[in-house]
Amino acid sequence: QYEFRQIFPNLGWVEHNPEDIWRVTLRTIKEAIKKSKRLKAKIISIGITNQRETTILWNKKTGKPIYNAIVWQDRRTNKICENLKKRKLESLFRKKTGLFIDPYFSATKVKWILDNVSSAKKLIQNKQLLFGTIDTFLIWRLTNKISHLTDATNASRTLMYNINSNKWDEDILNELKIPFLPGVMTPSEIMEALRLGWDTLKFFPAHIAGGIEALKTYAQVFPQVKFCPTGGISVENKHEFLALDNVLSVGGSWVQKKFNNKL
Repeated sequence: QYEFRQIFPNLGWVEHNPEDIWRVTLRTIKEAIKKSKRLKAKIISIGITNQRETTILWNKKTGKPIYNAIVWQDRRTNKICENLKKRKLESLFRKKTGLFIDPYFSATKVKWILDNVSSAKKLIQNKQLLFGTIDTFLIWRLTNKISHLTDATNASRTLMYNINSNKWDEDILNELKIPFLPGVMTPSEIMEALRLGWDTLKFFPAHIAGGIEALKTYAQVFPQVKFCPTGGISVENKHEFLALDNVLSVGGSWVQKKFNNKL
């Protein structure tokens, strides 16, 4: 794995250049292929471990992002979230998604880009704007702009996915005026063949689920809790669903800083 640049345009803002992410992903894949040839081994599957809530919008025709990826740590959408709360919408969002309204999740990041990037509205009108978390963006590029997909565990971290019906929620999408979303698949589905000209990779099972191993642990520790496929839970005798996640927001940044200071 390789580090890539962290971008901090303003206080509380965190961004990544999607092209940096794509570049290090390709570099890692190519090195894995070289290593497999050297060891005379065959690559049979890949997995994408991603940032989930981190949000990218890109031009369907050119493949270029219209803005940097807004990272899960970013807090710029506080005002959007507060406005939704003042309109008494938090209970609606929580009932449908299992999440509280918070800048952490993708929905208000998408809205911020739509409201602040001038090219967004025209691309929407021409049906040429795509949204995705990092897994969706990488799958789209790895499949030569064919597969615009995610899975339920990643979708459930966007604040737009109904964990009761396992579908994108139309009420929330209409409220935020977000008209475009990736298709949702199961984590174990066979993915599209890579179209990068590598004969060693034809068809492969891929896994992009978020938090599955954590959920297995939760299930063992809390037998009274029933887990739904998205990462939501319902406690016995209660009808409320919550979307669980195990988060240490600045752990990685802290370790990186200490490492760079040669702790």
